[in-house]
Amino acid sequence: MNAKFLLIFLSSACCVYGQNEAAICTKFWNNSYYGYTCDLTIINPNGLNNFNEISGQHLNGKSNEDVFYIYSYNSGANSTNIPSVICQQFPNLDRIQIQRFGIRAVDDYSFSNCKKIQYIYINENYISQIHENSFQNNPDLLRLSLQYNQIAVLPEKLFINLNKLQMLDLGQNRISTLPTTAFNTLISLDFLLLNNNLLTNLPANVFNALKNMTMIYLDSNKLDVIHAFPFGVLPKLKTANLHSNKIYAIDEKFIDNTSINLINMPGNICADKRIEDLTTRYVLRRELKQCFDNYKITFG
Repeated sequence: MNAKFLLIFLSSACCVYGQNEAAICTKFWNNSYYGYTCDLTIINPNGLNNFNEISGQHLNGKSNEDVFYIYSYNSGANSTNIPSVICQQFPNLDRIQIQRFGIRAVDDYSFSNCKKIQYIYINENYISQIHENSFQNNPDLLRLSLQYNQIAVLPEKLFINLNKLQMLDLGQNRISTLPTTAFNTLISLDFLLLNNNLLTNLPANVFNALKNMTMIYLDSNKLDVIHAFPFGVLPKLKTANLHSNKIYAIDEKFIDNTSINLINMPGNICADKRIEDLTTRYVLRRELKQCFDNYKITFG
């Protein structure tokens, strides 16, 4: 599809939709890593959900059913929502990556027809609202990235059907509190990122169900104490990134109940360094002694 055709299409689409709305795969191509790909452009500044189709010219022998990957990175796109037409038209999508799109809300219809989707990356947008049923029809999801948005509140049931999820990235948002049961069904989660938020404390047992988690990022928040009770017993947890908080005390049971052998602590009060001990964890306990002592003095 040449540039002249695209310009004519977008101009006519603006007239058809009446409010400068348009949806087009500007390029279909065979991605050697991710399969048959649509480079997506949507002009939808009013966040409408009335698209009947996404236009574009398929490669010879290809159809909507062959599209595995939707990609959009800025490219002049502007849509405050994720129209349902994407998943309706491309039912076999495996991966969606929509960045710098201007998205402000994820609705219950956004991914409801993407029943085979495994990877969703909608980072670097302006998302502040997420419907609690946004991912209910995506049970095969393995990776979900919502980083660099404006999320302040997580619906408690947002991840309820994602028991295959392995990586969840909520970094670079405005989350100040976590619902106690938000992660209870994420039994396969390996990697959790909550860095660069506004967390001041962690609810009891909030991570207790994450028995397969090996790494957690809580850096650049406003935490001052690390209690053991938010984590419970996590036998596979090895790495905790806690740097750039205000931590002055750590419950020693946090170490006892996990397999932690690396803690990043630069920018904290009771320890200001990266601490690693891959064998006995003696070094870890020695370097965190002040944190442990402060906890005992404060909490008994």
